[in-house]
Amino acid sequence: MQTGQNGKRYSFLMASLSLFQIKELKVRIKIHLSSRIPWVFNFCFYKKAGRVEIAIVGDKLFASTGKTSVFEKTEVTCQEAHGSIAAPRNLNENKAIQKIVQYYNSYAYLGIMESDEPGKFHFRNGDPLNFTNWYKNEPSSQGVEKCVEMYNDGTWNDKMCNNYRLEVCEF
Repeated sequence: MQTGQNGKRYSFLMASLSLFQIKELKVRIKIHLSSRIPWVFNFCFYKKAGRVEIAIVGDKLFASTGKTSVFEKTEVTCQEAHGSIAAPRNLNENKAIQKIVQYYNSYAYLGIMESDEPGKFHFRNGDPLNFTNWYKNEPSSQGVEKCVEMYNDGTWNDKMCNNYRLEVCEF
């Protein structure tokens, strides 16, 4: 029986994961991320996860259960797990998300949106982009494609928000 920071017991979450998955999570999650563990378990439990792919960069943890959804639903899923849609702010974070995208062999939405000014993009929280990894000749929509997806090679493409893409959250 484990107890999180909020005093909740997580034995029911542990039961929903295999022993192998629990051991894998324990090995891959650094001690300085321990305050985020309850949210990752909540994310896994909420999504009825079979296999969870995780990547850690600095103090960020990126996770996906392999499920796909439209952008708006992905945003809600990540928020309900007390996270946000993965949004790389540097090359190492981009590579971490790419690893998850490659594992599931599925493009993923990023927490990046087009601003009111066509062709200008920003993080979902409004911060300007200080790192980009656009695919050749992207972004290309000039106002029509408001969301951003990551390809398997780690490059980005502007895309309409109603396509099903891999849910990758950051914690």
